[in-house]
Amino acid sequence: MNFNRLAYIFLPIVLVINACSRPIITPSIETISLDENLHALQDKANEWNQDAYLVWIKIPLNHYSTYLISAHFESLSENNESLIIRMVADDLFQLSRIKHENGVTHVLPLTKNLWMYDSPTVMQIFLQDVSVQERFDAYDLDSLQLEHYSHKDQRVIWVLTFTKPDFTDSVYYFFDPEMNNVRELLR
Repeated sequence: MNFNRLAYIFLPIVLVINACSRPIITPSIETISLDENLHALQDKANEWNQDAYLVWIKIPLNHYSTYLISAHFESLSENNESLIIRMVADDLFQLSRIKHENGVTHVLPLTKNLWMYDSPTVMQIFLQDVSVQERFDAYDLDSLQLEHYSHKDQRVIWVLTFTKPDFTDSVYYFFDPEMNNVRELLR
């Protein structure tokens, strides 16, 4: 067997092995702590209504966001309004009252004992997942969100959103603290 023939056989195998063994470089992502900021957000919500409860949290991870963390609150005693609070800097908040013409569909409150891990820890869990790491080639990080798995389910999930740079597509991954796994979420 001549050398050229061997090269044609083994070269593709060597290239595949090299491509597979190449480490995926995942950026380090600094993520604001929900645990450290929850009390301040809840205090602002209580100024709106004393029985305000947390519905979801969104932490932007992109470079163009104008806020550090966003929280949506509802109140059982308020059926026509909810509140979104955006923390734009330490101790600086923007409050937006949202009117609901058809009434608020109340959901279960997000309480601290439900999410088990703080946002920086969850971000590290996401970044260790190979399928998440591979998204950095074609997508930009958009946000990390904490929400209920469904409106009637007590379980909570963290959702990591990637968006194409031209905003034509998004991909979602979720981390379920109870199941302790990361999976792609089809929305």
